[in-house]
Amino acid sequence: MTMSASAKSLVMLCFRDPAEAARQVLDLGLPMGIALQIGIAAALIEAVTVAVLLEFSGGVSPEIMSATPQPFALAAIQIGVMVGSIIATWLVGRALGGTGDLLGSATIVTAVYALYVLGRVAGVFVSALIPPLSVLLVLGVVLWIVWVFAHGVRVLHGFHSTGLVVLGIVLSASALLVALSLVLVMLGFGQTGSA
Repeated sequence: MTMSASAKSLVMLCFRDPAEAARQVLDLGLPMGIALQIGIAAALIEAVTVAVLLEFSGGVSPEIMSATPQPFALAAIQIGVMVGSIIATWLVGRALGGTGDLLGSATIVTAVYALYVLGRVAGVFVSALIPPLSVLLVLGVVLWIVWVFAHGVRVLHGFHSTGLVVLGIVLSASALLVALSLVLVMLGFGQTGSA
């Protein structure tokens, strides 16, 4: 089976049986460097996708355009969030009695992030063809990604309840987003000047 056929079958398996897809991804035994390169490539593709969306969507206000970082700065932020997510997935999972390791965490997080970017790129094409469906597609992709990620974390750490893993992800992501927002404000991102 070729590499592209294997990747396609893994993506399709994520729809049918996300836990088995996570097992297969973990069984690949990717070195840390390869897992991180996949994540960096996905972050760069996502940054370019956002730039294209903002450039070609006519209804974006100047405030939103000025608050959005340039593509490489956005990619750097996303890589930082991904590294934080890898560490958080590993540490929070271990703190809650999980058995996963840092390499497995990197593999799961970068694989799920690559899936998210794939869905995002598909969303660009759908929004160009059928704009009203783009919001529903984004919502569907986000929910699907959370579900796939929950199964990946469950398999990685040996947890039994996917529902509790989803709850843990939502709570951990909320805390991470608050912390990231504070850091970005302290660094000056999103500030449009004083009134």
